[in-house]
Amino acid sequence: MDLILKSTGCAAEIVIEQKAQQENIILDAVLAFAHRDMKNDKYLQELLSQCEQVRMFSDRYFTGCYRRRNEACIHRADRLIAVTSPTEKGDLLCAIETTQTLKKEVYIICIG
Repeated sequence: MDLILKSTGCAAEIVIEQKAQQENIILDAVLAFAHRDMKNDKYLQELLSQCEQVRMFSDRYFTGCYRRRNEACIHRADRLIAVTSPTEKGDLLCAIETTQTLKKEVYIICIG
């Protein structure tokens, strides 16, 4: 299983495009926490409707929830595909380091 993380925007769009061309691609979503305005976000609802499975890591926000969600996903994945920018800081870099520490494949796509 590949894990795709993107620092800005939405990696789901990339997967949805590829899924149209390759039937064996599965899109799952693991949200860090339940956002209050999630049900009113039509863009997010459209993306989630195209997922095979949607899971919520936590029912509320807490410091480090994104990092914990990423680590849980990394442990389940075979490799990480990180879509990032040259100025990236924070959780995505931690995800890359965690994946490397676990001796799993990391592919970095730098945009911008």
